[in-house]
Amino acid sequence: MTDADIILIFIGILGLLISFGSLFLAFLTFLDKRNGKRKK
Repeated sequence: MTDADIILIFIGILGLLISFGSLFLAFLTFLDKRNGKRKK
């Protein structure tokens, strides 16, 4: 494996982590908003 391959794999893994993290945050905010409406 060349250095470029390792760097590309690392960037790909970082991209996946960032996308799943943002999806998780969006899901948490959705649940929070839904629970907030139910309490009122």
